[in-house]
Amino acid sequence: MKWVFQKLGLLQLAAPLLQISGHKSKINVFSEDQQMRSKKEKKTIENEKEYEKLINEAVETALTIMASGKWKEERAQGHDVVQSCIVPVYGKVFRFIGIINWPLEHFLSEIFYKVEHVPKWNPTITEAKILRRINERTDIIHIISAPGAKGLVSGRDFVTLRTWQRRGKSIVHGMVSVNLPEMPEQPPRVRGEQGPSVYIITPVEGCPNKCQMQWLSNANLRGWLPQYLIDQAMSTVMLDYVANLRKYVSSQAKTFRQFD
Repeated sequence: MKWVFQKLGLLQLAAPLLQISGHKSKINVFSEDQQMRSKKEKKTIENEKEYEKLINEAVETALTIMASGKWKEERAQGHDVVQSCIVPVYGKVFRFIGIINWPLEHFLSEIFYKVEHVPKWNPTITEAKILRRINERTDIIHIISAPGAKGLVSGRDFVTLRTWQRRGKSIVHGMVSVNLPEMPEQPPRVRGEQGPSVYIITPVEGCPNKCQMQWLSNANLRGWLPQYLIDQAMSTVMLDYVANLRKYVSSQAKTFRQFD
C-alpha cells in the first residue's frame, strides 16, 4: 500500500485520518452488535436526539472503515486514486484520495451548506434538496443522481442524514441513509442506500489554498447490477465528481484569492 502513496507523492494523506482527535482505528472486523445496528441504519426516526445519535455512530463507523481494511487500487488518474476493499456487513466500499486547491472553509460551505447548488456544477447530480434541518450542523437531504457507466446504470435517489464535525485540523463530513415519511420511494426510480460514508478534509500545512481530501463512498445502488458494472460506475462517479469540483473551484478562484 505504501508504494501507492509514494508513487503519487501522497504519502502524507494517510496521516490525517490516524491523527483525527477522538477517533481510535480498529481492525476491519465488525461485532455482531455492529452488524445488527447496520441493518437498522436506514430507519424512520422522529426524535432529533436519535438522529444525532445515529449520525454520530455512522461517522465513527465510517472512520473505522477508512482506517482499516486491505485497500487495493481500482483506478488512478494523475495524482488521484480510487481504492476499494471488502467490509463485513457492507460489502465492497470505495475510497478516493487526492488534493483539492481550495481553502477548508470554502470546501465546507459548498459541500454542506450550499448542497442545493451542487447540480449547477456537478452533472452527476441532477437534483439536491434539503428536506429537514436537525440543527446547524445536521440535516437530511434528498439527492437524485444522473445515470452512470455510460447510461448502463440508471439514476438513483438517496435520502441522507448528514453532519459535519471538527476533528483537530480536519473537517469530517459524515452521511448515512434514513427513511423519511415525507419522501417515500418514487418508482420506477430505484432508491439507493447510503451506508456510513465520510469526507475527511484537511488543510495542507503551509498551503492554505489546498486541502487533502479523503472520501469514503459506501453505497448500495440496489437493483440487479453485476459487480463489474458497480465497480466501473463507482470509480467513474468519484473521479467525475472531483473533476467537476476542480472545474468549479477554478471558476471561483477570484473569490478566495485573498487567502494567498
